[in-house]
Amino acid sequence: MRTHLIALVALGLTACQPEPPHTPAPQPSQTAAKAAPTAPQPPPRAPATVTLLYTTDEHGWLFGKGQGEKLRGGAAEALGQWIADEHHCPKEPPTAAPSPACANPSTLLLSGGDHFTGPAISTYFRGLPMAHAMARMGYVASAFGNHDFDFGRDAFEQNRRANGITYLAANARVTDPAKDPKFSASIIVERRGLHIAVIGVATQDTAREALPSAFEGIAFDPPEPALNRAVDNAYTSGADAVVVLAHACEDEILPIVERHPEWALAFVGLGHCHRRFQKSVHNTPVVMPGFRLDAFARVELTVDPSLPIRHRVTQNLATTVNVRPREGLGPDVAVDQIRAESQTKLLAALGDVIGFSAEGMDDDSQAMGRWITRAMREAAHTDIALTNWTGIRDSLAAGPIRKLDVVSILPFDNTLVVLRVKGSAVDRMLGERAYVASGATRTRLPAPDGAKRHPHETRLDNGTLIDPDKVYTVAVTNFLYDVSRDFNFVAADPSPTRTSISLQNAVITWTAKAKSTEKKPLEHILGGSTKPPPRTQK
Repeated sequence: MRTHLIALVALGLTACQPEPPHTPAPQPSQTAAKAAPTAPQPPPRAPATVTLLYTTDEHGWLFGKGQGEKLRGGAAEALGQWIADEHHCPKEPPTAAPSPACANPSTLLLSGGDHFTGPAISTYFRGLPMAHAMARMGYVASAFGNHDFDFGRDAFEQNRRANGITYLAANARVTDPAKDPKFSASIIVERRGLHIAVIGVATQDTAREALPSAFEGIAFDPPEPALNRAVDNAYTSGADAVVVLAHACEDEILPIVERHPEWALAFVGLGHCHRRFQKSVHNTPVVMPGFRLDAFARVELTVDPSLPIRHRVTQNLATTVNVRPREGLGPDVAVDQIRAESQTKLLAALGDVIGFSAEGMDDDSQAMGRWITRAMREAAHTDIALTNWTGIRDSLAAGPIRKLDVVSILPFDNTLVVLRVKGSAVDRMLGERAYVASGATRTRLPAPDGAKRHPHETRLDNGTLIDPDKVYTVAVTNFLYDVSRDFNFVAADPSPTRTSISLQNAVITWTAKAKSTEKKPLEHILGGSTKPPPRTQK
C-alpha cells in the first residue's frame, strides 16, 4: 500500500511540473553500450551412469535364514554387500562427518513395499526396528504395499518418520480427506546430475489383500490410467529417465507395460507375489527379485541428457543378485547393532520356552497346518477349524519352541470367528486347496470304472461322515471371514460369533499345554509330515 501511495504522489507531482525540454534519443551504439549483459547458459549435462538397487517385500527380515555359508539374506548383510560391491552410500547418523566419497552418490535404493510384517523381531515392535534399519540402508522411495498398514495408521506414520521413505501410490484415491495417508504419485531424484522420476502404484486388490478396515478413506483405482498420467507429468517436469515401482504381480502390470512403448520406461520393479521374475518389454527390464532381502535387482542405468526426452536412456542392464556371505564381506555394523538391540528386547518379552521340536516344521507341511488349526479348534471349542496357507509366514526350526517363534509364523493380528454352517458348506470349504483344516478330512476316493471324476467323502476326525444337512461349528480367522475369495464365508454364515481370541495366543496357549519335550517332540504329538508336499499348497 505504501509503495502504491508513493507512486501515486510521484505521478501527481510529475503532472504538476512543466514539460521538460525535448532530449534526442540515444544512438544505437549508445543503447548497446548500456544494455545488461546476457546471462550465461548452464553447461550441457554430460552422460552419466547410476545404479538402481531394488528390493521388495522385505517383511521385517532383519536377520537372514540359515547359518554360516548357508546364510541367505539379512538387512545388515545386504547393506554390507551394497557398500562393498556397488559403492552404495548409506545414511550416516547426524553426528557423523559427511563422507567426501558420498557427496555425489551413484546409487539409488528403492523398494516395492511390504516392509514390516514378518519375523517377531519386526512384528512385535510394530515394524519400528525394520524402519530404523531401512533408514540406515538409505532407501529413498517405495511403492505402497498391501501390508504396510498392518499395524494401523499410527504405526505406519511412526515407521514412515523413522525410515524417511517417500511412499508412492499414483492409483490411490482419497475418499475421506480426514483419512488421507498423503501418498505421492511420484518423486524426482537427482543422481550424478540426472533427474530420475520414480513412480509408484499399488495393486488394485490392495484393500482385498489385508483387512479392509485398514484402508478406510482410500480406494485403489486401476493402475494403467494413473501410470499414464504420472509418466506424462514426469517427462513434463524434466525427468531424464522414468522408473516405475509396482506392488503388484507380473500378470497385473506386464500387459500394461506391453501396451505402452511410448512410456519409454527405464525400469519396472514388481512385488507382492514373493517370487522371482524377469522379462524385457520394449527394452524395459521388468523384475521381481524375490522377497525377504534374499536378493535384489541391480540396474545399471546410463542416461544422456543431450538426447530428446523419452530417448535419453542409452543402457539399462538389469540383473538379479543374491545376498550371500563370502570371504572378506561382513554385515553393516550399524544395522547389525539395530537388530541385536531389538533381539535382546524381544527375548526378554517373548523368549519363554513353550515346547520342543526335534525336526522342525516347514511352513506348508501337514504338521504345521495341523498345529495351528488344532490350537484354533480347541481355543474356540468348535468341531472344525480352518485357516489359509498364505497366513503361515515362516517355518519352525528344530529345538526349543519360544513364544517369539509363534509370532514369526503368524505375524498378523488375527482373531477367531466362529461360524455355524451346514455340512454341505463344510464339504465345500475343505475342498479348497488354499485352506488347511483340522477336525475333519475330505478324502478323494477311487473313480468308478469308466468315470472321469473321482468321488470324495468328508469325515470328522472320529470317523463320522459329515451330514450335509447337519449344522457344525467352524473356527476361522477374521481375515479369512472378511477377505477370502476362495470361499464365501459371509454367505455361509452372515451372523458369526466374533471372538476376542488372538490366533497367536491360541497357538501359544495350546503349545504350552501340550508339554512337548525332546523325548516327546511337538511333531510326534501332531502327526503328519514335517516336510512340504511334493506340490506346494500355497
